[in-house]
Amino acid sequence: MIRYDIPNDAAEWASASYVDNPVDHLEPEVFAVNSYREAAIRMIVVLEAADTFMTGARDARMAWTQISIALGLNSTRGQSETQLPIK
Repeated sequence: MIRYDIPNDAAEWASASYVDNPVDHLEPEVFAVNSYREAAIRMIVVLEAADTFMTGARDARMAWTQISIALGLNSTRGQSETQLPIK
């Protein structure tokens, strides 16, 4: 039976709370540090910054062009923002 007199607020639910697992203290999870993992983490940071920039931009095409220039991508390599509209 559903009781409507008791508020059902998701913030009060205990099902999503974190419970410390004792195994984590006995066998801590070790992350291997390697160059591939470090490069992947840096790439995620770059993609997140580009996504944040594009999300707030009024003109997505211009925003992508600016990102392309900043990263030195092949589509805009060696060109400035004023040279690109000429094409």
